[in-house]
Amino acid sequence: MIAIKAVVISDTHIKKLGKPLPKPLQDHLADADAIFHCGDIIDEDFLGELEKFGPVYAVRGNGDFIGAVANLPEKRIIEIGGYKIGILHGHGDKGKTVDRASNAFREEAVDIILFGHSHQPMLQAKSGVLMLNPGSPTTKRREKQYSFIILHLEKELHCEFVFF
Repeated sequence: MIAIKAVVISDTHIKKLGKPLPKPLQDHLADADAIFHCGDIIDEDFLGELEKFGPVYAVRGNGDFIGAVANLPEKRIIEIGGYKIGILHGHGDKGKTVDRASNAFREEAVDIILFGHSHQPMLQAKSGVLMLNPGSPTTKRREKQYSFIILHLEKELHCEFVFF
């Protein structure tokens, strides 16, 4: 099995590229095999910037309603590195974000669910599925630090939160 390094981000909320990507994120994107964006990209130019680093698997968030980001799917499933990964932003009207994300994939047999919306980093197992929220590398809201996730997809999955 080939080891795959995936960078997981969400809720970047970048409207203009006048603000550079944070250095810790740039460093990890430089050697990423895949990039997962869990929505609220906001700006299609930013999506293009991410694509310069490698393949991007993104979904539409509740703030993605203009340009190319408005045409992204609300949820998707990607098979990579021997894992079936569900991606969703997680916004909705009722319940907790983690529950909405879990419920969105209850009919599919996924190994991992990546979601965002809350800007709160989280790792939790729910019904045998690894639930991961990377937080945000650019808009931390009430969190003490910015964050994103590095997923090493190998025979044994390794998940690393990067806080800065």
